[in-house]
Amino acid sequence: MRLYLFLLLFLSIGLLPLPAQENVRISFDFKRVALSESLEKLEEDFNLTFSFQDALIAGQVVTAKAKQLPLADALERLLQQSSVGVRLVKGGYVLLLPKAELTQRPQQLTKM
Repeated sequence: MRLYLFLLLFLSIGLLPLPAQENVRISFDFKRVALSESLEKLEEDFNLTFSFQDALIAGQVVTAKAKQLPLADALERLLQQSSVGVRLVKGGYVLLLPKAELTQRPQQLTKM
């Protein structure tokens, strides 16, 4: 039981953005670039690691520009015209999910 609680705590802390990520500012200028290529460029330039299902970004093309924006704001701008949402995870990891999944609220349990 203690191990389970420890793992639960460890995993929940891992989903919180680190202060260092909040202070990162990035710049980019993408014009009609495949989303996959833009993510690769950001990984190289800013030491980020994106995690996503290939089908989520397949065929998506982006046009976006950011100049010294905080990481979260810049990524939101990059993905603004897509169906892809972003969640920052510690250690420079970025999780990409369908926007619909990020906005869904957990279902409440009902009494029987």
